[in-house]
Amino acid sequence: MNFSKQQLIIFGGIVVVIMLFVFILAGILPGSKNNATNPASINGTLNVWVYNEDPLSYSNIISAFNSTYPNVKIKIKPFTDYNVYKQSLLEAMATGGAPDVFMIPSTELPAYLNKIIPASQTTFTPLNVSQYFPGVVGQDFVSGGYVYGLPLSVDTLSLIYNKDLFAKAGVVFPPATWQDFLSDIPTLTSVSPSGDITQSAAAIGTSASNIDDAPDILSLLMLQTGTQITDKTSGTASFDSSTGINAINFYTEFADPKNKYYTWNSNMPDSLDAFAQNKVAMILDYESSLSAIKAKNNFLNYGVSPMPEPASSTVFVSYPKYFGYVVSRQSKMSSLAWTFIIDMTTVSQNADSYVKATGEPPALLTLINSYSGDPNLSVFVKQELYARSWYGPSRDQINQAFSNMIDAINSKKTDVGTAVRQAKDQVTSILANPL
Repeated sequence: MNFSKQQLIIFGGIVVVIMLFVFILAGILPGSKNNATNPASINGTLNVWVYNEDPLSYSNIISAFNSTYPNVKIKIKPFTDYNVYKQSLLEAMATGGAPDVFMIPSTELPAYLNKIIPASQTTFTPLNVSQYFPGVVGQDFVSGGYVYGLPLSVDTLSLIYNKDLFAKAGVVFPPATWQDFLSDIPTLTSVSPSGDITQSAAAIGTSASNIDDAPDILSLLMLQTGTQITDKTSGTASFDSSTGINAINFYTEFADPKNKYYTWNSNMPDSLDAFAQNKVAMILDYESSLSAIKAKNNFLNYGVSPMPEPASSTVFVSYPKYFGYVVSRQSKMSSLAWTFIIDMTTVSQNADSYVKATGEPPALLTLINSYSGDPNLSVFVKQELYARSWYGPSRDQINQAFSNMIDAINSKKTDVGTAVRQAKDQVTSILANPL
């Protein structure tokens, strides 16, 4: 049979393609089977920086990873002071020595976008995020159709109450709504003849001077009432709306001596200290605060309940605080670094080993379901499912602006409207210059 020139060219092309395919399968060509499907051929070190974590919490995760990648070393470098951690990161990035993997707060993605590399869209997508994690993770770590970070744990603000003080006052159940919360304030508050608060119903109303998470509590109140705290498109603060001001007034009224719900002031001890000393019946805090409370008073009889909601609310809102693991743009092994993060956070056995080692609420949906009946974590994990965040990098600076606003209102040095506008301007300026 005689073939035309054109047929010979076509047949020749087919033969070349087949040979290339055979060589790829055989691992003869670079970047083929030997490298793509043989993890044992990969050598190197992944440097991982973590904040407020015990490196031993990652032992099982690293062992599982090394069972697949035996020649890759994982080096964990822990930090206990966040300011030192953040400054060390910035200095390492400036000198080209950034770690391969590090942690950032869920609120800080906009500030780090030009310093980290996302997962490839063939590796992990926004759809995958929604399949594995609560919606807030996609809200915080997905940008422009790319996934930039994944968490192991998500904490949420909850109501922590003193069961003995509740029993003494005849209060049977913790408040489920803010109206219930208001009703309980007079019953759980004791004031001396001189006007001093001897027992507070709740640590609420003042700034971070004696309530560590005051800005978070205020943020939650705003979100629960439909306030848009910031506008991501314009990069400006927008909490000076009527709903925002109502939330601020509600928050600060608990520190107003002239208000019937007065129960807390700036002279009170730190909220955790006051709770451990049986001086306050309720605090609004995270799961992470429980270890500090136990360290202060291991015999305290306390309970944990979901955060109160507006009585008229049809959509629940909780408030999260957590970190995500990200990959540096300076990493020479970025693909492998992402493989480590994905394996660590989405493989149930790995993520569960971390939960068991730390006691922190899991971020993985399958584990949220598993721990929904856990006496220590059930409240926190259930709240993850309806947690909401808001756009705002450099949250430490924003929190200070919120605290300044609260102090200005409580001191009566300025009216509410002026204090809110000043805070709005400060936050808008911060948004324009993250980090």
